[in-house]
Amino acid sequence: MLAGGALFLTWLAGQITLRGFGNGVALLLCAGIVMELPPAIFGAFEFHRRGVLSANQILGMAILAVVLVAFAAWVEGARRKVPVAFGDRADANLAFKLNSAGIIPALLASWLLTIPLVLWTYFDPDGSEPVRRLLQQGQTLHMICTAVLIFFCVYIYTALVLDPTQAAEKLKRYGGAIPQIEPGEPTAAHLDSVLSSLTLVGAAYFVVIWPHPRALALSG
Repeated sequence: MLAGGALFLTWLAGQITLRGFGNGVALLLCAGIVMELPPAIFGAFEFHRRGVLSANQILGMAILAVVLVAFAAWVEGARRKVPVAFGDRADANLAFKLNSAGIIPALLASWLLTIPLVLWTYFDPDGSEPVRRLLQQGQTLHMICTAVLIFFCVYIYTALVLDPTQAAEKLKRYGGAIPQIEPGEPTAAHLDSVLSSLTLVGAAYFVVIWPHPRALALSG
């Protein structure tokens, strides 16, 4: 049943993307998070009624949420434009996102951290218990491991979806060239340098924002 549900969601995400409504995976994740917002808001007011949270604390949480969503939206909309000349035709730009990987690295990091622990727990329940406690959400070790995995997953996923060599070949095929950069391998090297710098900043941004996935999803 779980496999069937996963396949259906994958198909549905593909149909949403195919029909031009946006990124299907991002929209489905965003829909799930939006559905969690009313219970979360109700829970906050319930804590206020019980005296656990003050009015100022709730206001501070609301302001923080708005700031995080605005910051994530600003970063997600950021582009690094590389000018491209096409001879006698109008010049254009290659636009690269600061965060080309989207929210996929957070999902990959979560799976990569969970799968070995699940296998260890299955084969050695007693021996895995201390490690399982250390890797619970909110623990320092869990946060460090997740941040490191996210950082590397951003690089890996960006390398899979953006190929500088392929982009350089397409530019050369269509008669385009980056000013002051030779076509072919020099262009690929230049694009790779641009992507490496962007990915470094994007990975650092993602490590900062990942504890607040709602802000990241709602910004898309």
